[in-house]
Amino acid sequence: MKKAIIILIIGMFLFSGCYYDTIVESKDNTTVKINTDNTSLDVNIQDYTGPLESFYLINVLDVNTFTNNISIGNNEIGSTDTKFCVIGDVINIYNGYDLFQAKITSLNSTHYKFTPVIDKVFAASDSYYECGPTDMSVLGTITNPVIYSIHPPEKVNWQIKTNIVNFIDNSPMDGSMFGSQSALTNGFLIRRKDGIYENLFMIYNNNGFTNRGYKFVSIPKAPSGSYTSTFNLQFNDIYGTIIQLNGSSNDMFQNVIYDDLRSQERIVSAIGGHTTTE
Repeated sequence: MKKAIIILIIGMFLFSGCYYDTIVESKDNTTVKINTDNTSLDVNIQDYTGPLESFYLINVLDVNTFTNNISIGNNEIGSTDTKFCVIGDVINIYNGYDLFQAKITSLNSTHYKFTPVIDKVFAASDSYYECGPTDMSVLGTITNPVIYSIHPPEKVNWQIKTNIVNFIDNSPMDGSMFGSQSALTNGFLIRRKDGIYENLFMIYNNNGFTNRGYKFVSIPKAPSGSYTSTFNLQFNDIYGTIIQLNGSSNDMFQNVIYDDLRSQERIVSAIGGHTTTE
């Protein structure tokens, strides 16, 4: 009897010192495993498997509904008016949950054609399109800035992990320049729109990108061709946070041009991240 009591007491003592792993579900449906042994805290978050989102910012020239339902494999959209956008511009096709982005390859007075072919279904009754150029080598001023933007569909949110800005020109580039031209007078603004505007960075030269945490990659000019410089910011790596855009409040990621950038061959900006239910 005494032996049984001793075994029971030892078992209770051992049990009282045991702590079991706790499995909890995070808001984005990933699994978090926490070791609660009072000596360590190991958090292992599984890779996120939600939809990947990567889009160019555009200068929106037209927002309109379209006249035909679009099924997977289509590359044409009907519109009541196509006078605002041209071949080479980008078209963004939206419904409440999806965004499809493509390049306009041809058009007439009632239709746009684009590439690649569409990979989602869009009903004319609940969808619309935006279109405009991606190239930011334009003339902007303080009183008449040119705005490039992208936003999530109305019923989803995006977590933006990266912003990439790419310059192409036939002249060499260094840190004191903006692209291959002189440093800007008024600046290149990177901001988040959330009812009000949240200015993230004002950039005046190429060093301004690296000073804000953008990684710089330069591709030298071949015997013929152009110089290329790319600036890539991983928000979480540098700042420990990401940019969240809420579709329901029409949040946007924007680049704003206040100077004359027409000397550059091409400037484009893109964002990358994923859709979340948060």
